[in-house]
Amino acid sequence: MSFIFKFMIFFIILILFTIVSYNRNHIWKDDFTLWSDAVMKSPNKARPNYELGRAYSDYNDFDSAYHYMKRATELDPAFVSKWLIKK
Repeated sequence: MSFIFKFMIFFIILILFTIVSYNRNHIWKDDFTLWSDAVMKSPNKARPNYELGRAYSDYNDFDSAYHYMKRATELDPAFVSKWLIKK
């Protein structure tokens, strides 16, 4: 393969990764959007549910915080107790 062809492939891959990264930036806007996305993608994992509950708590939405923290406790009671002791 020629150098130009390899460079073009590299450049196309670079552009694709740039677009994907740019499109994911809105998810990292704050804790709420980050953990909401994580819960949508992994609803049966304790950590995303726990962290989303913490994010709701930071926004003073304690009913939603309770829901997600309770869900996290149901999924993995040991995980939540470890995090509560750390914080």
